[in-house]
This record gives sequence, C-alpha cells and structure tokens, in this order.
Amino acid sequence: MIGIFSISDLPGGAEQVLKQIARYYISKGIKVHYFIFKRKQSHYYKELDSNLFTITYFNNNILKMIFYFFKNREVFERIFSSHVNMNALIGKMMGLKIIKTKCFIARESFSIFSFYKGFKLFKYRMAYFFGYKNIDLLITQTELMKERLMESLPYLNHRLNIVAIHNPFLFPSPEIQNKNVDMEDMEFIVSAGRLMPRKGFDILIKAFKNIKKEHPHLKLILMGEGELRNELEDLVEEIELAGEVKLIGFVANVYPYFKKANACVLSSTIEGFPNVLLQMMSQNERVVSTTCAGDIDKIPGIFLAEPNNQKSLEKALHCALGSNKNRPQNNILFLEYLKERSIENFIRTIDINLKRKQL
Repeated sequence: MIGIFSISDLPGGAEQVLKQIARYYISKGIKVHYFIFKRKQSHYYKELDSNLFTITYFNNNILKMIFYFFKNREVFERIFSSHVNMNALIGKMMGLKIIKTKCFIARESFSIFSFYKGFKLFKYRMAYFFGYKNIDLLITQTELMKERLMESLPYLNHRLNIVAIHNPFLFPSPEIQNKNVDMEDMEFIVSAGRLMPRKGFDILIKAFKNIKKEHPHLKLILMGEGELRNELEDLVEEIELAGEVKLIGFVANVYPYFKKANACVLSSTIEGFPNVLLQMMSQNERVVSTTCAGDIDKIPGIFLAEPNNQKSLEKALHCALGSNKNRPQNNILFLEYLKERSIENFIRTIDINLKRKQL
C-alpha cells in the first residue's frame, strides 16, 4: 500500500503532484491511502474513487492522527508527502514508531528561505532540524531550490539524499480541454492562482492598464480565490478598469480558458515551480512568465519577464501579443518539453535515486 499525506484537499500545485502519484499507483493495481490533515474543503479527489483508493481526513487534529495510526498499524510500501510541516510531522511520527513505512519520499513545495523571515522562518528551521531525519529521498523541484536549501541548511546535505526532479505533468483529456466556456467571443489574457501577495496579480493589473492602450478590446481574466480579493477589486476600481478586469473566482477546469486566451500570464514574484505554467503551455503558444523559479528561463518559447517588475511584464506581454510567426514552433517546443515531464519519468527517476542510496 502507498500512503500519501497532504495538508489540504484544495487543488494547489503540491496537491496536483500528489494526485498524479496516487493515480499512477492505482493504474498499476496498487492500493493508495490518502491522508488529509485539514477538514474536507473540496471534491478534488472524487474521480479517484475506486476499490484501490481510500481517503481519511484528520480535521486539523494531531491527536486524531496519532490515535488513527496507533489503532490501525498500517505498514506502507512507500509514503509520499509535500509541504515542510507535513514532511516534518511524518518524519517525527516515524521516529516515534507511530507511522511505519519501508520508504519515505518527501517533496519541497516552496523555497522557504527566499520568502519567510523572523520567528516564522525560525519555526520552519526547527521543523527541518527535528522532522527531516527519517526521509529516504527529499525532492526539490529545481536545482536552484536544491542549492538554496543546502546553502541555508548545509547539514541536510550530509543527512539526506536530496535530488532535483521536475514536477510531472499529466495531459488533460480532450473532453476537459475542449469543454465549452461562454466568453461571448471575448478577447482576453488570462492568469490563474490563489489571490495572495506572491502571485503578483497587483503588478499584472497595473501592467494591463498600459497594455490596453495598444489592445483596447482585450480583457484580463483572473481565476482563483484568496485573501487579496477585496484589495484587488479596489485596485481595479482605483485605476479605472472596472469591467475590463474580471475576477471570476475558483475555476475547476482552467484548460478551456487557457486555450481560448490571446495569451496566458504567470506574474508571480516567487514560486517553487508553478504547475500552472505547464498547464498554460499545454494549451497556448503565447505564454508569458516571470522568472519566479529556477529553470523557467530554460524553457524554450516562453516570453520572459523579471519578477516584481511592471515594465518588464508589460514588455513581455507586448511581445507575446504581437508575435505570430513563432506560434507553430512554440507549440511543438512546448509539447516536447511537457512529454518529458510524464508521471512515468517522475516515478522512474525516484526509483533510480532510491537504488543509488542503497548501493
């Protein structure tokens, strides 16, 4: 049996990767038990419902989690998890013999040391120190993330097997890609993500204000929910873009919007590696991205902008919207790049690195 542990069931980037791992093992006829620390918030895993899939929620209760494993005594062939706090919690519970597995594979979902400071960063440092002792393989999403982690916590390089493995990407079915969305023949650029500071949506909205001067018929569509909704709505009103910028909330199927858009935009200031960028590339040849994570600058065909730089983002958007000759070539480059990121290659790379550790 495979155990997969996640903080929540909301479909963020880390959750998308864990879901792909679950789907892979189920397709091989292997049972998967999925554990969610928080309360149920979505039906994101409903499609995995089968005789080989079980899901358990702990409702934000560590004692409930401890009692569950004391009572059931499951022994897992492998455990996968993501997020520092979840990785550390499982590692600590393994040290106390509460959770048992033959192999613990943890994934870094974010560059903690590039974002947090003060007491919050201190708490993360303690999580790494006390909770990361029992990890058999620690996965970073890029070489840059690995380098920053080892620079910040050099002792981990001696304690753990750390390897950079690109996030897997699963091509959506034709039914998902081609689902009709009623955009009233609208011309628009689109972005997606949680409405939070590091997504850079405020910078994108301000950049869009100037883009409208050359492309007056364009709208800006933002998909997602979060704490900055009211602030972003106020910004739209303040710079007189009411009706031109649409915050349409959480969208379960983003692919038709990416496919129909005049261009797709990732405006984040910092990321681990943005899975939404891969989703955009699978549908659209005009993709603009800030260099908010390692290896984005190595992707062929992307229109690049500097993070947290409105002028740079405007320039990249102008280039993308004015470019026609490279669109067929970009489509080929994107598809070749995405095929290399299959879940099969992801698991195969994990297997190879685990065998190296055993030698």
